[in-house]
Amino acid sequence: MKNKELELRKKKILEAAIRSYIKEMVPVGSSLLVKKYNLNWSSATVRNIMAQLEEDGYLRQPHTSAGRIPTDKGYRYYVDNIIRPKKLSSQEESSIRQQYKRSKGIERLGEFIEKTTHIICAITQQAALVMMPSMAFGTFDKINFFRLDQSRVLVVFFGSLGMIRNVVIFNQTDSSWICLKTPWWFITSCCNYML
Repeated sequence: MKNKELELRKKKILEAAIRSYIKEMVPVGSSLLVKKYNLNWSSATVRNIMAQLEEDGYLRQPHTSAGRIPTDKGYRYYVDNIIRPKKLSSQEESSIRQQYKRSKGIERLGEFIEKTTHIICAITQQAALVMMPSMAFGTFDKINFFRLDQSRVLVVFFGSLGMIRNVVIFNQTDSSWICLKTPWWFITSCCNYML
């Protein structure tokens, strides 16, 4: 058998195994895949290829008598190489545009991400989890310092991702204003607290 043909078989069997597992959430056996996905190979052939996929780290067998389930590597391959993104219909695209137009008052990144999450849920009819990027991984565009009183300084961080964060720094002495003249020390001392 040619190497290319084997790789094609592996890909088809991995796709069938992952689709079945996603749908049923039970370990997948070779006989089930042959019947359910009309594979043109015998159960023994599918079983051997599944064993190869297990050796390659794409599937695993929870216990000896069970079928196989996808690994993280298998899911990653499935997402990156097998599934194809579905193109939105013109009606869906129009609906998304209208929802954003009705939300003209969005000024903060968090509000925009929240709105996007609601739109994703409405379109897919699925739960969605969206996490905002941490400013610890962004850069600062600007940092402003405002002395509030003898012992407090307001620090406002303007992030490269459009986020704005602020923190009030307390100091026991009046020397906190002197620290602003050496901002790297000051930023280092308060960033871990804020971010």
